[in-house]
Amino acid sequence: MPRFEGRVVLITGGSSGIGFAAANAFLDEGATVAVTGRSAARLNRAVQTLRGHGKVLGIQGDVSKAADAKRFVNRTARALGPIDVLVNNAGIYLQKSTEKMTERDWDSVLDINLKGTFLCTKYALPAMIRRRRGNIVNVASDSGLVASPLSNTRNTESA
Repeated sequence: MPRFEGRVVLITGGSSGIGFAAANAFLDEGATVAVTGRSAARLNRAVQTLRGHGKVLGIQGDVSKAADAKRFVNRTARALGPIDVLVNNAGIYLQKSTEKMTERDWDSVLDINLKGTFLCTKYALPAMIRRRRGNIVNVASDSGLVASPLSNTRNTESA
């Protein structure tokens, strides 16, 4: 029997990268999965691909917006059932030197990477506490531990 049979998993930033791979892995283990992403086009492509592996729901929005984070949790629970696992994966990385980074750039990184994790956890946690069941996985980059050289200024995102 698959390890996550009958479980509901919500993965933020699930339309690409690590989040997409995690969605595939959970689906392969029998979970029902909801994935979020900011880009509707990218999210739709991901959901179409993931549907070949199991039951999946795509929800477009921005983890840094409280209303969207609450909607992710509520829509997942209504459509798929109570959330058993929340994977806070959405994140951006701006490869810019400090002197080239704007305050708006910095705010975006903090809003998505930190505030988004807080908001999604805030809205998923009460039901997990009531059910006395649930897991929250926070995905983080190694950039907090190891410096990266500035090879270019591209913006990569999985949010």
